[in-house]
Amino acid sequence: NIYDFGTENVTIEMFVNFSTLSGVRPLISVRTGGSGGWGLYWNSNEIYWVGGASINTSSSGISSTGVWHHIVFVREGSTISLYIDGTKNGTNTSMTAAIDNPGNESPSLGQGWPSGMTDFHGYIDECRITKGVARYTGSSLTVPTRAFKNR
Repeated sequence: NIYDFGTENVTIEMFVNFSTLSGVRPLISVRTGGSGGWGLYWNSNEIYWVGGASINTSSSGISSTGVWHHIVFVREGSTISLYIDGTKNGTNTSMTAAIDNPGNESPSLGQGWPSGMTDFHGYIDECRITKGVARYTGSSLTVPTRAFKNR
């Protein structure tokens, strides 16, 4: 299944524009219940990843609605990182577990597991998943200014 990343490198990125900053909001996930799966979430002032190991940002820097932000999750070997608007904002260097998708689910944008979670309110654009490639590995990155090429 293409959304079962195992221990491969992977990059998941998107632009998000929040209409509300309250609550736990899924950005993208393949967690539909039970164990396993993965997801990228918003929680009050943090972006966090769940899947194989967890990671969260110390502070997202996202403090207002109606503004576009570039959010990136990267796995490179045993290191997982989160970037917000071009700056690395969280790292876990001990990721040895697989990022799995035991339910063979397709990703959901803006909704996800657990069932009590409130759907994302806002806009998500230019979501790109690159399996097998850690696109960004430094302390910062250049935020794309044009649409990704369709391939």
